[in-house]
Formats: sequence, C-alpha cells, structure tokens
Amino acid sequence: MRTFITLLLFLGSCLLASAQTKERGLFIELNGGYGQIEKFDNTHDGYGFWAPAIGYQFNSRWAAGIKTRFELGADYNFNTFGAYGQYAFWQKNRIKLFGEAAATLSVCGGLDGGDNSYSEAGLSVGAAYSLGGHCNLLLRYLHIGYSDAYHLNEDFCLGGGKFVVDGNLKRLQVGVQWIF
Repeated sequence: MRTFITLLLFLGSCLLASAQTKERGLFIELNGGYGQIEKFDNTHDGYGFWAPAIGYQFNSRWAAGIKTRFELGADYNFNTFGAYGQYAFWQKNRIKLFGEAAATLSVCGGLDGGDNSYSEAGLSVGAAYSLGGHCNLLLRYLHIGYSDAYHLNEDFCLGGGKFVVDGNLKRLQVGVQWIF
C-alpha cells in the first residue's frame, strides 16, 4: 500500500510539473500588497492595496490589459488607473518570468486643499506560477522609469529627478490570475 501511494504521488507530481496555463484568452487578476509612507515627522503610515486587472493573453509570451489600484487605510488614499503590456522572457514547466511595461495615473484630489495626482510610466518584473490550465499565482516587483510622484522620504528609491528605480515595499504585489 505504501508503494502504491508513493507511486500515485510521484505520478501526480510529474503531471503537475508539466502543467501550463492556457495559452490564450481573456483573463482577470486580483493582486494585493502593503506599503508604507514616511511622514515629515519621521513616523510611518502603513496601508494595504487591492489591484484588480483585466486583459487578454495573446499567446504564451504576450499579454496586455488595463489595471487599477485602490489604497486602503492611509490618511489619504490614491486610486490608480492604467494600461500595461507584458512579455514572458523565460518559461520552464510551470514557471514564467516576465517584464511588464505600464503607464498609470494616480489620483488623490483634495489632500491639503490641492490636487496630488501623479503619473508613472516604466518597467517592472514579475513571475507567474501555474496552478493548472486556467490559474496562475503572480508576483510583481520594482518600478524603473518615469515617476512624478513625491519620493523624498522613501527608503529604497534611486534617482533624484523624474527617472527613478523604486524598490519600496509598495511595489511588491502578490496575486492570482484566471484565464478564460
């Protein structure tokens, strides 16, 4: 009996190891994460965010879509809207590594009586892990490119002007994707 169960587990793991996500189709995503803002008095304000997206997977390498991001729990919350394109530069069995180009606009009107909107355009990297024919686990991180947001008190943000390499915690996203 022990040999039979071991054989079943081995065969099941071999089948799952070769499973790949559906190659093309409409997809929806739900990503989330956590970020911190350092205030002027050196205290930190933490917030969570949800980042749903919808798009189309053209083939195993290319996808495009639109995304949003809603921040929750900070003294002020930004809502972000944008479009992105994604290219998978490496694939092996269930794992895919990709680069993503995105352009977004973040809006938070009324903070201190002014308009604090900002825009970004740049690249990020990510990974997808296939859970079967229709579902992926996702991980995204980093922003390299244009950003006219306020970055003065952030821990890991390189660049003094509008071009930044932003590796702060708010750039880390974990999510799930379902392809129809």
